[in-house]
Amino acid sequence: LSLPLAPGNPWGMQARLGRAEEHLRAVLARLSEPLPKLDQH
Repeated sequence: LSLPLAPGNPWGMQARLGRAEEHLRAVLARLSEPLPKLDQH
């Protein structure tokens, strides 16, 4: 499978990494929030 790596391509690796970073930041932010249900146990 060959992925387009052209800098100007919105589906390029740079754009993929950018979206992946935003997703990871959102997940980490949610995980870092207090979890009352877990704390009650």
